[in-house]
Amino acid sequence: MLEEHRRRLEALVGRVSRRGDYGTLLLQGEIVRSVEEVDSPEEWLAMLRLKARDDGLRISTHRSAQVLYARLVRERSQEELVDGDRLTVAVLRATERAQRLGHRPAFLADGVERAVLCEACGMDGYLDAVEDVMDGDVFDLRCEMDSPSGPTLA
Repeated sequence: MLEEHRRRLEALVGRVSRRGDYGTLLLQGEIVRSVEEVDSPEEWLAMLRLKARDDGLRISTHRSAQVLYARLVRERSQEELVDGDRLTVAVLRATERAQRLGHRPAFLADGVERAVLCEACGMDGYLDAVEDVMDGDVFDLRCEMDSPSGPTLA
């Protein structure tokens, strides 16, 4: 991975790790968690609703058997819609590329950037949808858990 992309990946992880779920909701416009990730799903959703109400914001929340979801209710600018489309395409391309190499990619989000981590072997990568950057071992090497001989070039 290019050194610049490694620095950006580490900065992204640092920013996201310092931010709570409500901060993620404010920055991303939405947040999704599995029910297993939170101690009390109903309290988690209630906390988000309370903080949003205190800030004068409207949010929509949803709970299924496995997933909790909250999103800001607001109109998006044309630029946000275009960036969202770019992001959707970039994440799909990244997921397909990593999976072709045997990886199980998980994404950590911040705006149009994504840190990508293979849940099986731990290889990582960096994705920026606007700058069209996809870099890292998770996109170039076979998953170490998928091949008995270890990583190989794709």
